[in-house]
Amino acid sequence: MDAMCCYLSDPHILPCLIHIACGCQKQKSELPLVRGILADLNVLFKDIIKSVSSCLETMDDSNIAPLTTGELQWLANLENDDQFGFREAFTNCCLNDGDSETKACLISVCNQLKLPRILESVTTDG
Repeated sequence: MDAMCCYLSDPHILPCLIHIACGCQKQKSELPLVRGILADLNVLFKDIIKSVSSCLETMDDSNIAPLTTGELQWLANLENDDQFGFREAFTNCCLNDGDSETKACLISVCNQLKLPRILESVTTDG
């Protein structure tokens, strides 16, 4: 649970990083700075998803659902994002290097937390 709670001291950190990822992806720029930011966010988001997946594997189902209103509310917020493209920005950033382990972890997290829109973003090609 500690890995999942690392951003709880400031609940704005992950949403801000997702905003940055979204902005960088909308730039569609080949500037080294933009590529570097997205590469760094890719590593960070992958580590977070792998930590969340690992933690969820050790939890009882009854303890998982409340996480979307607590420690993992940022994922629930991404699930409900219909306007700004943050959900797609996050999943694209997580998966932009084609890492199948991260994709499997993200699919597992989506299934366990019942996040069908994020799951669709992960499993839809294109």
